[in-house]
Amino acid sequence: NAKKEKKKPKKTDRHTRAFPFVPCYRRTLSTKLHHVPPSPAAELQITIMSKDAASSTSVYTNVEKKETYNSLDDILREKCSSDSLKTVIKDLMAACVSISTALRTALVTVEGSSNTFGDTLLSVDVIADKLLWDAAHKSSAIREAASEEDPVVRPTPGGGGGGTAPATEYTVCWDPLDGSSIVDNNWAVGTMIGVWNAATGLIGATGRDQLTALVAQYGPRLTVLVALDDGVYEFTHGSDAGTTTSRSPWICSRERIAISPRSKIFSPANLRAAQDLSRYETLVSYYMTNRYTLRYTGGMVPDVYQQFTKGMGVFANPTSA
Repeated sequence: NAKKEKKKPKKTDRHTRAFPFVPCYRRTLSTKLHHVPPSPAAELQITIMSKDAASSTSVYTNVEKKETYNSLDDILREKCSSDSLKTVIKDLMAACVSISTALRTALVTVEGSSNTFGDTLLSVDVIADKLLWDAAHKSSAIREAASEEDPVVRPTPGGGGGGTAPATEYTVCWDPLDGSSIVDNNWAVGTMIGVWNAATGLIGATGRDQLTALVAQYGPRLTVLVALDDGVYEFTHGSDAGTTTSRSPWICSRERIAISPRSKIFSPANLRAAQDLSRYETLVSYYMTNRYTLRYTGGMVPDVYQQFTKGMGVFANPTSA
């Protein structure tokens, strides 16, 4: 009548306890580095999500390759009724190409200064901001501009400045490089740009007054979302896919993008605020209980951009003390 031995509870990883619906396992890799003295720290632990978990939580693309793609000029000709606005869009997209090129080689270092919002400026912030100002100064259609790094609306010489340019020219405002806290990780970052008619300007203007917006994402590829007359279009730079216009640097990779009212992806920014904001805690718990897929990078551009590539998504960023 020997007593049955009680089984010890199975030890689980802390991440598995917190998120029981995401099973994972640890694989330990030991490596000897010849140029580094032997150390207990020379053991590398990698947490790898199991194959079943990855397939059940990931949202993969279903986009099939086309034989040919429309070029930027093709789309603007059909979907942008204003010739001067076409000029602004093309000038700003050219600046995004320059920023993407600069990010490939620039080191991420602290500049020793901050903007008016208290954000520490990085070398890449300054580079991106300068390239956009250069584009605004050279553009024949941009009358005035402002930047998150220097939030004062300033006239541009190319647009006539000083109120002498006609009201058909434009006011442009941008965040030159969103994602300063993650760019040193070499993660995707981006640029956000808004364009208004100079008749309304930026100060006191509403979202309805905005004529177009561009969101550029710098990752393995350079892609830009552009709002046109009948919807949002995505353009990819330097693709080897065929176009209807030879030697075009931009192809239209997605047309009239629609975002579903229902989603299974959520991006909860400032997640620690859930400790102070009970309604935010309730919202996050709802997403987890209903097995939403968490996709959050810490950069607003990639976290919002995925809503256009995946066709769904929720981004939340509550303020807290």
